[in-house]
Amino acid sequence: MKTVCMSFAVCLTLLAALNCSAEVTGEFKDVSFWATDGGRKFIASGGTGTLKNEKSETIAEGELKDVDETLTIRGKRGASFVHQAKTEPFAADAYSKKEVTEFATVEFGEGNRWTLKDQNFLFVLEVPMLNRPQIVPSLDRCLARASLITLPKGVVQLWGYTITVEKERGTVKFAHGKIIEASDASYNTPEQEAWEQVDSLSKQSLQNFLKKFPDGKPAQQARTAIELQDKVTTIKEGKSKDDFAISLDVLGERWKAWQKRMPEKGVVGYFTKKGEGISTLGWFCPDPLSGGKTPGRGTCSFDERGILVSPTGDGSIVAFSTDGLKFELVSGLVFETATEEPIYFGVIEGKGLVHLKGAGKVTLPDGKIIDLK
Repeated sequence: MKTVCMSFAVCLTLLAALNCSAEVTGEFKDVSFWATDGGRKFIASGGTGTLKNEKSETIAEGELKDVDETLTIRGKRGASFVHQAKTEPFAADAYSKKEVTEFATVEFGEGNRWTLKDQNFLFVLEVPMLNRPQIVPSLDRCLARASLITLPKGVVQLWGYTITVEKERGTVKFAHGKIIEASDASYNTPEQEAWEQVDSLSKQSLQNFLKKFPDGKPAQQARTAIELQDKVTTIKEGKSKDDFAISLDVLGERWKAWQKRMPEKGVVGYFTKKGEGISTLGWFCPDPLSGGKTPGRGTCSFDERGILVSPTGDGSIVAFSTDGLKFELVSGLVFETATEEPIYFGVIEGKGLVHLKGAGKVTLPDGKIIDLK
């Protein structure tokens, strides 16, 4: 590694998104830089600095210190600056793995103004991969690093989250770019926001989601949805055999009527639940197929029996969850699961309803019972 030590001063103007007139300027002295990666990357330490806001007011000054493997300078209590925060989530490697122990109280207000309410706020300083070393304040990284942020009433998007405050004030606690607590505020996680853009019947859409969010519950849902689609594809292509199929003849005239009303490809789930002295029937969207852009989610078409009409297009997926009870889809065709865990069937042209995944029983109109595992 080549080491270069120098005294360096830089004045930097940061323009916020949408051409806002925000600027934060910084001057730094006696900073040591280490050139790494063949001179394409610099690491800085030591020295002193001053940051000023768009009104040339000092918002931070003093020694530069390494905190959690990051170069920082401490902000001044009461200082404020204008900055329009990014709406995209941070990359997985945006922060160190060290646990945050000190949080700063920050207020977000009208005109994208951020106000520091105590002396715990640390401005994160970066050294970009440029031809010569220079220090850049990273406002998004420092705001989301370790902050208890007070928000006004309304909806705001911050770093992949959509946050809703219904009272006059609400707070969210960020640690390393993620919300860990909220008070008088509700929010969707970046995974949830991205899941709302997923078509669970599109393998490409699911794979794109997994590239960004390979872990967590939505990722498990995406993999299950891919598994179901792969099963449909291999059966249609003759690469695998189905273990059980309900033919179009068995589905009968009611299914034919549904084909006219809902010929599109989509998703639907049917459930039965135990109640006090009575059981209830209903409809749901199975978790693995609950991506916000999945066709069939908003379908509200009922037949003369009051049963939600199933999508009948090739590649549709139908699920049943009965928790030990029974659900009669069409006359004499009954589905049963021992628990709430669904059993899945795919609509395959020329075959009917084909079992894809899950354990349960199917009673055919002729009284024959099929055990599926």
